[in-house]
Amino acid sequence: MANYFIRTNGSDSNAGTSASTAWRTIGKALGSAGISSGDIVYIGAGKYRESTTIAMTSATAETLIIGDIDGLQTGDAGEVILTTYLTNDKTLPLPTSLNAVINLSGRDFLTFRNITFHSYASGSTLTSTTTTATNIKFINCLFYLASNGSVTVTNITIGYGVEANWLFEKCIFASNSGAGVNITLASGAGPDYYANMMIKDCLFLMFGSSYGIAVSSSGSSSGEGGGVIVKNCTFLSGGGAVSTTGTSLCGSTFVNPVKVYNCLIINRTNTASLSSSELGNIIENYNIIISGTPRTNVTAGLQSISDGSVMSLIEFGQSYLYGFKNQPYGSFLKNSPLLSHGHQIIGDTNATDILNDEYLKGQTSLLFNGKVTSATEKTITDGSQSFGNSTLPGYTIKIVDGQGKGQSKTIQGNTPTVITGDGLWVTQPDSTSKYIVYQGPTNSSALVSTGSNITVTDYQAAWGINFWQGHTLRITSGTAKGTNFIVSGNSPTVASGYSTLGITPASGDVYELFYGLNYEGLVSTGTSSTITDNTISWNNNFWKTYLCMITSGTASGAYLYVSGNTNTVLSGWQTLAIIPASGDRYSIYCGTGYATGLIPSGETPKFGGNFVNFPVGCYSNINTAIKETGTVLSGVNAIKIFGPGYQDFYIPVNSGVSTSVKVWTYFDDYYSGTKPQLVIKETNYIQIKAVTGTAVGASGAWEQLTTTFTPSGNGIVTARLQSNASGANGSTYWDAFSVV
Repeated sequence: MANYFIRTNGSDSNAGTSASTAWRTIGKALGSAGISSGDIVYIGAGKYRESTTIAMTSATAETLIIGDIDGLQTGDAGEVILTTYLTNDKTLPLPTSLNAVINLSGRDFLTFRNITFHSYASGSTLTSTTTTATNIKFINCLFYLASNGSVTVTNITIGYGVEANWLFEKCIFASNSGAGVNITLASGAGPDYYANMMIKDCLFLMFGSSYGIAVSSSGSSSGEGGGVIVKNCTFLSGGGAVSTTGTSLCGSTFVNPVKVYNCLIINRTNTASLSSSELGNIIENYNIIISGTPRTNVTAGLQSISDGSVMSLIEFGQSYLYGFKNQPYGSFLKNSPLLSHGHQIIGDTNATDILNDEYLKGQTSLLFNGKVTSATEKTITDGSQSFGNSTLPGYTIKIVDGQGKGQSKTIQGNTPTVITGDGLWVTQPDSTSKYIVYQGPTNSSALVSTGSNITVTDYQAAWGINFWQGHTLRITSGTAKGTNFIVSGNSPTVASGYSTLGITPASGDVYELFYGLNYEGLVSTGTSSTITDNTISWNNNFWKTYLCMITSGTASGAYLYVSGNTNTVLSGWQTLAIIPASGDRYSIYCGTGYATGLIPSGETPKFGGNFVNFPVGCYSNINTAIKETGTVLSGVNAIKIFGPGYQDFYIPVNSGVSTSVKVWTYFDDYYSGTKPQLVIKETNYIQIKAVTGTAVGASGAWEQLTTTFTPSGNGIVTARLQSNASGANGSTYWDAFSVV
């Protein structure tokens, strides 16, 4: 493995082995006499006016092409731009030069980082055609195409039967033209195949009428390609987000569908956000869609919202307009409900967002927390509050501590001090109880009025029609204790199951409804105690204690509780009533088998009702602090962070000067998880490693955190005040921030 260098003042006659002997062009580095498999090439800041067809011998190990934006390797810090404006910035590229910025057909194991690809008119920024390229990654890259036609920004063709292993991560796609990522999957005379294309944590700014991601087929043979996964992406588009066209896609039984999860989609009304030529080609869930036409030939995900009920509180430039702290375009405003709607899926930890900041699980749409003064069978009173009359219906109240802990209700009405729920408390709260109010689904607990072997009726309930469809109902005490079913549908007072309870509930039995479908997919193969899905890659034992149910197909209604899983196989503690067949649809839910004895004693079941979720879109909890005037160290103001989140401050520093950053922190008794932290973020160009100070004290007391470091250069460092609360109800407070 060797390191090579490219700079705007270099020469292709140089050796390219150091910053002082750098090459001049990308074509030299990626040509037949350039780098080799496993090498690294660093590109210094500037514009590189060339259209490059990669001619190097195809790599067999990861080979890195890195924009040296901090200048640590080349000495040239700044944006690295590869462009087909070959003459200058004001001369239109000639038709003869309108090729792609880069063509990597037939090349493998190439990873591009920190590069802007800029093109115009008929030339895509990226092309991989004719011959498939495999194991290709683009990370932290921008693709921009200005065009007067329908040219795609990136154009990728995958040959029949090829597991391509492509990744776009933390990228921005901007264009007034065709699709941002255009993928063509060839069909062939053989079995269906999984192409393995991943697009995650990306921002799509599509100003034309085309889709952000377009997947199509070439040919009409029976062997079909699929396996494109799109997650945690933001689409702000004149067209839609994801489309599939052609009949030779995703397999004959849609075994390799295009999957769209955790995305924020805002597009023009007359274009479908998600569009497919065949029902089954696209599976979606946990998305927020704002469009007059959310879907065409796409089944709505159970947890997706497309009816306009979620306010799109995002940054459109108002922070610049009003003089607030500048925020990235398309990121979330404080307490935006978009911060809590997504879900951890496919065993992926979703470690960092498009800004390389951690995806903090959090429900920042929490409205407030408080303490109960008194309660009745359906109400709580908090004498310290002053709610606006009838301002809370539709929100959720949950008792998080004290008597009645764990119960939740959907709020039906409120006065300035009294909240009324949608049913009777099983255990009436009292003055020891603490509560939170948040925007999100209820984890309901109440009393059975009447029941049958397949229904539970609660005359005190007032559910939305089919609100609980796909979720789990469990009898927790009484005659039918331990029985459960998956809700097939509900009226305002009656929940019906896909399967029977086994024991008919009696009046006064206590039931719980658990919110949460976690994952859905298609069976590849099955046995009496296993389910295999070859299209995914879960973390080992990620689904342990969850409930897996076959929802359609040969084994419809059969279920098992997961004793463990590999990356593709779920195993159960018990056998399935019917062996699943290929193409059966399954769903994974928060498990409820503990009370039935189906989960062995000592195991911890994953119950639903977890309102602490991941954000939708490509941004995490960015600078979520708010002004605080009640809990302060000194003076009249502090700042407060609800649940998990962070607030960044930017500090100028001088080379060789020891610098101490200090802040006082306080966390309340609702807080759980790693205690609050003061983090100095790693900064490469002034060579500062991350420094962290973590609170060690108890809740309800102020504590000073201090970090000290010495930078090796002049510049700006980021000081982050970070709340690691494991739930939405914990709050942190910060005061007396200082730099010495």
